[in-house]
This record gives sequence, structure tokens and C-alpha cells, in this order.
Amino acid sequence: MVDDAGRDPRVVGMEGRPVRLPWRDAADGRVRSWVPQMFVRYVDGTALLADCPSQAKAGGERVSKPQR
Repeated sequence: MVDDAGRDPRVVGMEGRPVRLPWRDAADGRVRSWVPQMFVRYVDGTALLADCPSQAKAGGERVSKPQR
């Protein structure tokens, strides 16, 4: 999906590494964070935060396909 975003007429904006999302892990109290690799904004106002792994199985069960 992100691979084709630059050619998708529904896409009105893209940004690389747009934000750091911090949270406190309830299991051990440690502060964790995630920096998505890509932000895509669509003409209808919806958006997509995505990682672009180098391997198809990277992320394991934590990864889900975008719901569009």
C-alpha cells in the first residue's frame, strides 16, 4: 500500500518519520516509543501510519494490514 502511495490519486500528502509515539508499558513500567516510517494523508481526511520493513515477516503478530 505505501509502495503505491506516491502514484495514488487519493493521496494528498506523505511524510517520512513524522512523529514519535511514547507510552508506558503496563507490564514493566518502562517507557517505550515507536516512530512510524511513513505518514500518508488521503483526500477524504483519513490517514495511515506505517512501517516499511525490509522483510515480509518483520513485526510478527504485532503487524496488521491497514483497514481501508
